[in-house]
This record gives sequence, C-alpha cells and structure tokens, in this order.
Amino acid sequence: MMCDLANSRLLAAVVLLVAAAANTATALPRFALLSGTRCSACHVNPTGGGIRNELGFMAMNTVGMMQPDSLGLSALSSESNTFWEGLLAFGFDARLQVAKIGRPPSEQRKVIPMQLAPAAALMPTDWLTLFGSYNVGKARYPGQTTFDVAAVIQPGITAPSLKVGHIQPSVGMRHDDHTMFSRREVAMNATPLLAPNYNEWGAEITYEGLRWLTLNAGAYSASNLAESEPAVDASQPSYLWRVQLWPQFFEEGINTQIGGSWYGNDQFQMATGFGGFGVADRATFFAEATYSRNATGRQIRNWMVQSTFQLRDWLALEWRYEWAQTEDPVQGLFHANALVAGVQIFPFPMLELRPEYRYFENDDYRMGQWAIQLHLFY
Repeated sequence: MMCDLANSRLLAAVVLLVAAAANTATALPRFALLSGTRCSACHVNPTGGGIRNELGFMAMNTVGMMQPDSLGLSALSSESNTFWEGLLAFGFDARLQVAKIGRPPSEQRKVIPMQLAPAAALMPTDWLTLFGSYNVGKARYPGQTTFDVAAVIQPGITAPSLKVGHIQPSVGMRHDDHTMFSRREVAMNATPLLAPNYNEWGAEITYEGLRWLTLNAGAYSASNLAESEPAVDASQPSYLWRVQLWPQFFEEGINTQIGGSWYGNDQFQMATGFGGFGVADRATFFAEATYSRNATGRQIRNWMVQSTFQLRDWLALEWRYEWAQTEDPVQGLFHANALVAGVQIFPFPMLELRPEYRYFENDDYRMGQWAIQLHLFY
C-alpha cells in the first residue's frame, strides 16, 4: 500500500515537473529588477504578462547572440509589433521541451509540445485597450483555462486602470515557470493551487500613479478555482488585494521591490509575500513565500529563493532553491524541496534556449534530470 502511494506521488510529481510549465505566456520578473521598470511598462496587460506593447517589443527585438541581418536574414527583423499607427498589436508564444518522463530505469526522453498561443491587442483610443490570447494546447489541469480576454479602461496615465474580463488575479508574482512551488501544493499530492494559465471572469483595479507604488484590488468568479479546490463554493466570489513597492537607490543602480497579496474567499485563502533586488543590467536576487489554507484544514507553507547573473544581454545564469510543507489534518505532515540550475540563452532575438538541471525530493523519493526548453516569442 505504501509502495503504491509512493509510486502514485512520484508519477504525479514527474508529470507536474515536466508539463506544468505548459500554457505560460508570462515574462521574466528578473527584467523588472534589472531595469527598474514596472511590468506594465512593457506589457499591454497592466499587471504584466502576455502580449508586449511597443516599448516591450523594442526592449527585446535586438537581444541575441547573433542578429538576423548578420546572416542575410534581414526579412526576419522587425522594429515593432504594432500596425496602423498603433491601433493593433500582435504577438505569440510557442514553447516545447525535451525531458525525461517516467521513473528510473524505465524513463523515456521525449519532445513535449507545451504551448502555441497567438495574442492580439486593439487600442482604439488612449483610454481603452482590448486584448486577449488563445492557447491551442489542451488544458491539462483542473481550473486551467485556454484563453484570456479583457478590456482595460484608464482615463489618464496617473489614473487607476480598470480591467474587466476573463483575467488572472494578480496573486504574488507572475513567473513563466509553473513548476515553481509558489502556486502549488507540492509535498503531498503535487497538485496546483492555481492552475497554469489560471483565469476567472472578474474585474481588477490597478493604481500606479506614483512611480514607486503599485496597488491592486479585484473581485472574481470562483468557478475555475473550485475545480482545483473542490471544497470551494463556486457560487461565492473571490477577492484580491495586493501592494508592491519599487524603491531605487544609488542613482537607479540598485532596483528593489517588496510586496504581498491575499487572494481567496470563505473556503480558500492564499497569502503571498515577495521581495528582491537587482543590480542594473547585471544580477538579481528574489525571494517569495506562500501560505494557503482550504476548507478541509489543509495548510501549505512554501518558499523559494532565486538568483540570476547576466553575463551578456543574451546570456544569463540562474538558480533557485525551493522548500515546501503541507500539513493535512487527516494524512499528516509532508515535506519537499527542489534545486534548479540553468542558463537562459537568446541565440537570436525572440528565440530562447533554456537548458536546466532539476533536482527534487520529498519524504518518499528523490529524482534529478536534465531538460531543455525552446521558447519562440513575438
């Protein structure tokens, strides 16, 4: 019986480690710490992630070890993702991964399609933006969605913005690797708290009228949350608040951020705290902690630390360590930890290779493997 439980937990963890990064069209939070700019400076979505605006496109369209022009491929170069004098913007995000699936010695290395998500934004006026994306890939997890769509109303650059639609609540930080512990129950069953590409119908207000401050507050349906957390009453709304500070020091040579969020309703709550600092265009250090409790009394305490060192604008070294604890009133106490080390390489603009070594262990087993991800974006 214990062997069957361990095998089932191993299988769940392997599948989650390899496939959970699917359906991720978010940015790298390290860019905000390196540059000292907020996520909204480069993305159409005021809370970051997804299709980039013209500034965000220009920030990455020449980042690469080689440029298309140097190889006689100037037709592949692009100076903007907007058309018709800024009325319309296009983007897409495609990923695949090469990794092993299964338990040694019977594991098999496979090429795993992860995502193909075209996106578009329409900006008919200065105060109204419409945007959305659709992931052609299949939803694999309870509560996972295949699309987001929203309208953003902002009467002035320093005024609050209102986002309404099928949107992701601004919980903690948005990472582009959903194998991270921050939004998952890892130690007991290896299941998502918030599924990859999680969205709900709802509304969210964002205020960034001060350069050093971001405030978010929102209300949402709980229908998709109820799929990953069955004890949640889908007829009851969920709520969010979030605050983030962006202090800078030494003539903007040191960029920092610190903040926290709370998301949930009567049957589920999730509190997140995060903070980090970056040396401009060189290195970052970041930490994040999550506490969650559901209606059954299960409590989750996860935290992680992560650091990057940028050797070139197209080459960065990265590592992170994560720790997880799940306390269940019936099944007991469980622990897990993980170490990930890798490299982010942009051989050409808008093409990323991410080789990594991943080590994971919990109370029953330990495992490690090499993997590589190919990321093509526009």
